[in-house]
Amino acid sequence: MKKTKQDKSTVALIHRPKVSGTPANYDKEAVDQVKGMLKEGIDYLGGMTKFVKPGDKVLLKVNSVYNTPPDSAWNVDPRLVEALVGLIREEVPEVRRVIVADDSAAVKQVKDVDTIDVMEANGIAPAAKRAGGEVLCLEWDSHIRVNIENARAFPYFHAAQSMLEADVLITVPKWKTHIEGYMTLGLKNAEGYFTRTLKQDGFTAHESDKERRHANDIHQKFVDTLNVFYPDLTIIDGLWAIQGDGPAVFTEWEVIKDFNTIVISDDIVAADSVACQASGFPWDFMVTTRLATRQGFGNGKPENQVIKGADLKKVKRQFVAPKMFEVQGCYDNVDVYTHGACVTGCQPLLRLTLNMPQADGSLAKLKEPVNFIIGNNTYIPPKLKPESTLLLGDCVWNEWVGLPAEGSLTPAELRDRGAFVVGGCPSFANIFTFVLPWIYEIAEKDAKEAEEQ
Repeated sequence: MKKTKQDKSTVALIHRPKVSGTPANYDKEAVDQVKGMLKEGIDYLGGMTKFVKPGDKVLLKVNSVYNTPPDSAWNVDPRLVEALVGLIREEVPEVRRVIVADDSAAVKQVKDVDTIDVMEANGIAPAAKRAGGEVLCLEWDSHIRVNIENARAFPYFHAAQSMLEADVLITVPKWKTHIEGYMTLGLKNAEGYFTRTLKQDGFTAHESDKERRHANDIHQKFVDTLNVFYPDLTIIDGLWAIQGDGPAVFTEWEVIKDFNTIVISDDIVAADSVACQASGFPWDFMVTTRLATRQGFGNGKPENQVIKGADLKKVKRQFVAPKMFEVQGCYDNVDVYTHGACVTGCQPLLRLTLNMPQADGSLAKLKEPVNFIIGNNTYIPPKLKPESTLLLGDCVWNEWVGLPAEGSLTPAELRDRGAFVVGGCPSFANIFTFVLPWIYEIAEKDAKEAEEQ
């Protein structure tokens, strides 16, 4: 339920000069170090027993976005997961269950993969089990449609029953920048509340909750969910943090391996604000923080925060900001034509996707640019080669009056000439499933022809 706004919110900012091990390789000493950080922070807020009681079922909503190795840093650090589950069990021995859960973005994007598979690959599941926790796929849970009475943009979603039944909800996001929301911290971690379905043709369905929230009002939709799920604690994992075009990482400089910082608060808005400030950005850098503050969900403004632990000025580091929806003119051998595409939909998703073939050198192999048509009412030059052109997203088919008179091709004409079509609103999983293989196929063909000449 909606949290009553406090006059001041306490935020624990916990930092260590060094934390042993890495997300993939660590020992008991590393777990104990992180456990000490967590205990210090939670003690500033009144101690674990203030939040967890004997007999409680505790659900840790972690950020387990993809089935990448632990040291990729895409996901919550296994060191923190093991330490947190262990701390709960030590501080409240009579706790009934400690469940580590998510609905991963990889589900439906990677064939035959569920969130447990993702957690096994990224090290979260083994870490949770070693400390006495359970792991749960929220996508396989029973779901109940929940109506949000005071919603401004997201009137309902299908909530996992295990989340609704939990006595204590702790959200555990990864500290990282994000191409759709500037940063992905506590509020953005609600992404895992939502599930995804596929249509029979393999494309994502617009009716899926994960897809419904992807549009220019995405920030308000995350804020709306606070009416249903307001975490008892927010614990932001910045042991290894991510800068640049997160949440995915394709270059080494994007991972900050010596940040060694955790933010903890019972005010999710204040926690996000402090993490944002510690990343070198203003408190209101994220739209979610601005909206949630002004709608009474928490204290995002620094003057209403009491920071305990480390000195914010000493911890602060200037992160490289994400390029967000900037996609035109950013890549060699890629031309993007757009008029009305969402700045939190197809444009940033395409950017995130193109970072991969840019990093692995595939775009450099193209002998001429590939073309992307996105957004409604987009002018399509008549000389575009259909074999190297892709029509992306459902709204590209919303043709406004006048374009043919200006000499533009229609999307249907381009499709009929052989252009590749990838649908969806937004295209989300479809981009990762279909766009990359299309680029790689063209790059491989061009590279082979270059060798034969």
